[in-house]
Amino acid sequence: MPAGITVSSVLVVEGEPASVFGLIAPLSDFWEAVIASKRFVVNVLDAHHVRAAEQFALRYPGDPFDGLTVVRSDSGPLLSDASTRFSSTLMAHFEAGYSLMVQGTLDEIELADNPVRPLVHYRGRYLTVAPPR
Repeated sequence: MPAGITVSSVLVVEGEPASVFGLIAPLSDFWEAVIASKRFVVNVLDAHHVRAAEQFALRYPGDPFDGLTVVRSDSGPLLSDASTRFSSTLMAHFEAGYSLMVQGTLDEIELADNPVRPLVHYRGRYLTVAPPR
């Protein structure tokens, strides 16, 4: 069964290999899936994905994948309409306050032909950080 979570703090670090860091909930189904597989996918949500971000933040009852088209991969679920994403291998994790800081290597990157307007969660609402198309 696929697992997902909304992560509002993500950092991509250049290097060999490039890495991604994110803060996640240690008691989440997502973390259990990552521990089991040692892999995960980051789907970068665009401005029109507010509902999906809310679903994965568990602000609606039921399965967070309801109403979404998902393609399974060895790294985890790929949201069909998320055109920017990357697959990662778990490298390390440590406690950071009430969260876990998770580090993964960037194994495969898919970039949108047109740059996305990524969602940013700030003071209880979603904004975007890119200029309108």
